[in-house]
Order: sequence, then structure tokens, then C-alpha cells
Amino acid sequence: MADGVGAPWELLHDQVEEARRRGQSCEVFVGWCLADGLKWLEASPDVTVRSFMGGNGSRHLVKSPHFNYVPVRFSHLPRALATWLQPYTLLMSARQLGSTWHLGTEAGWIPAAIDNASRVIVRPNPALPPTTAVGEIDLGAHASISDGPTKPPEVISPPVVDDVSRAIAERIVALLPDNAAIQYGPGPIGAACVELLNRPTRIRSGIVSDAVVEAARRGVITGTPVGSYAVGTAPFYAEIADRGWVDRVERTHDHRSLSDDTFFALNTALEIDMSGQVNVENVRGTTVAGLGGHADFAFSAASSRRGLSIVALPSHRGSTPTLVEKLAENVTTQRSDIDIVINENGMADLRGLSDRERARSLSRLWNL
Repeated sequence: MADGVGAPWELLHDQVEEARRRGQSCEVFVGWCLADGLKWLEASPDVTVRSFMGGNGSRHLVKSPHFNYVPVRFSHLPRALATWLQPYTLLMSARQLGSTWHLGTEAGWIPAAIDNASRVIVRPNPALPPTTAVGEIDLGAHASISDGPTKPPEVISPPVVDDVSRAIAERIVALLPDNAAIQYGPGPIGAACVELLNRPTRIRSGIVSDAVVEAARRGVITGTPVGSYAVGTAPFYAEIADRGWVDRVERTHDHRSLSDDTFFALNTALEIDMSGQVNVENVRGTTVAGLGGHADFAFSAASSRRGLSIVALPSHRGSTPTLVEKLAENVTTQRSDIDIVINENGMADLRGLSDRERARSLSRLWNL
């Protein structure tokens, strides 16, 4: 099931209902679901659900015994789709322009899924803005067209940037040299970082959003921004049509090109432990998000001679500290791929530090 804000959730609904009418069971593999398109789906013995990525739209599924979260790096998805995740049927949306088909607001792993699926069902959606650099897509002889209800891309309002997020972003932006390439994540810290850019900067990210358009208008974005997903408002989708800002994962998450650059990963986290290990996936046993590109970008930035792998997060969520003695949940990104940790209190540079020294540095940062 193709994902993102342009995913054909109506087509998935039709296919699931058809399987139920026939008395057949099915397994649905879903990716990033940001809004309400999947709220109707309930995992059951007859309709099991797997996902490599969380999102607000699939959060209601995670406690079901018939939902399975699969930890996989975003950069590994093309290999997965060619091997253990080879899909029988790919459901996707596309826009028809004359006699050719084009992806809309996301590319990511969809081209790899087209190449490896035994069967492709396309829901034409004329409301999709052609934002990708992929160009015409070859659906092949194994594709069929399923006309039916569609919606414009889901509107995702920009996150509200609070004072803590802005203070953290100010510390991050101060570290960026001219012409750095940055990756930023969804959420208020990432949005604030892009809003505060004050020198020439390139975007090499998992997402592109409204904040990038505003930064481009201020003249601080150089080159063509690149992301796997476009996520934002209706004016944003219209603004980036035909500009080639969205590309396939083999290009957006390519370690070789990222690590050769002045690449800065601006990641966040749910929690971090005293050694610098990071968790972005689980809270108290509940899957909140997926690995996504967190580990990909952190590794690439830590490998970049002139770049930095940064993890930024508030010191507390409510009354709960985000620094823990040792991660009780999954380790998303290992400590060797984290250079700098930033919160509203300041910054800890972990490069060259032993685990004992890291614990001291992070304790000071959290005022412990």
C-alpha cells in the first residue's frame, strides 16, 4: 500500500471490503499514514496489518495482536521489496498527464514497489500535484486501472513552534556553515530550524514542507530541495508542482552522496540514554513511530567529514525527563552515530568521549 498524503486509502478500502465479501483473508502492508485515511481499518484475524512506519493515522492499530510493526531502515526498503517484502499487489495513486503516468506528493519506495510487485492497481487522481523528479513511471503490463473516489492530498498543518523548540533550533542553526546540506524531521524543532535558517543552505531530507518554501522565498535555500515526501498545506502542494522536489529513496537516502557532503542530520528523539543511544520508536511498549530515515541520516552525517549528526529534544515531556539511565525500549540509532545532543539548556558534544564521559556530559545538560 503506497503511503504519504496522496495515498489511495479509498482504493485500499475497496480491496479490503472485496476480500471480506469473498471470505478471503489478506495482509496489508502500510507505510507512513499521517492523517485520517486509515482510521476505518481494524486489524483482525482476516485482515492483518504490517507497517514499517508509524503515524497519527495508524496509531489506533498498534495495540491489536493482528498488527505487526517491522523495524526496517528507509534506505533498506528497495532491497526488502525485492526479497522478503516482495508484494503480491501494490495499491497506488498516480496522475495521468496525457498518455503518461506520474507520481504525486511522494516517491520514496514506490518506484521500487512498482518494479517488484506481481500486480499493480492504480487509482487515477487528477488532484495530485506532480512534484517528483522521477518523471514518467512505467507501470508495466501487470498494472490495471481502478477508477473510483479520490481526494486531494491530505493537508498537514505546519507544527506549532513553542518557545522550547525555538530555543533548541537557535542552537542548531548556529552550528551550520554556509552551503551545508541539512535533513530535518517533522515536528516543531525541525520546522523551527528551517524557519531560522540565515545563510545559504541545501535541503537533503526525508520530507519537504511549507517551511522550505518560506525559506526559499527568503533566499536562503540553494539548489533544488530534495525529499521522499511532500507534506504540508494545499498552497504548498500547488507551489511545488513541477519543481522536482520529491524523489525516490535510492537518491534521497543514498549514504555515499550524503556522507561525501557537508551534511548535517537534524534529528529528534523520544528519549536518549546516558551513553547517547536514541529511541524514536516506542514509549512504554507502544509503537509511536518507525525507524524511518533516522538511522540512515545519522550514520551519513556522522560519516561526513564536514558534517554533524545532531539529536535535539526537549529535556522533559511534561514532567518526564527525556534522558534515561538506559533505554528500556528499542535502540533506533546507536551511540557511535550521534555527535551532538541539544536541548533547551545547551549542547553536549559527545565526539571522542567514553561512555563514562558521555554520561557526565549528558547529566550536566539535563541539570542532573
